[in-house]
Amino acid sequence: MLLEQIFWNEKNELEVLKDGNFIAGPQMVLFFSATEMMKRGAFYQQLQQRYPKAHIIGCSSAGEIIEQDVFDDTCVATAIEFEKTPIKVASVSINEFENSYFDRATEFASVGTVGIVYKNTFPGGTGSKVLRKIRDSGYMPI
Repeated sequence: MLLEQIFWNEKNELEVLKDGNFIAGPQMVLFFSATEMMKRGAFYQQLQQRYPKAHIIGCSSAGEIIEQDVFDDTCVATAIEFEKTPIKVASVSINEFENSYFDRATEFASVGTVGIVYKNTFPGGTGSKVLRKIRDSGYMPI
């Protein structure tokens, strides 16, 4: 697995913290960003340009962590290139969760999925019901 980590400060200046020296390019980028930076969207466009083949997954945060430091009004992203692990991204509406999750679970099982990255976008929701259903279906949430 190869990693690259990049950081945008409050002035929207990009800094490469760890160069990935990728072979084929990352399949996934995870980012955590201040809400105001997400609203401006410039960093997201830069992520798309820098990693055109990657699935970009992220959310707002109350502080972006880099090593031992916590920053505000910034964005941090980690690009990941796996040597042999395929990545598949799917979305399930929380309003249709009861039915649509099980359709997705069957789809994931058919390709031998061993883990699921879960992101809750339900305002104020804890996601415990969703995580319970993932666990009960035989997947380990990560």
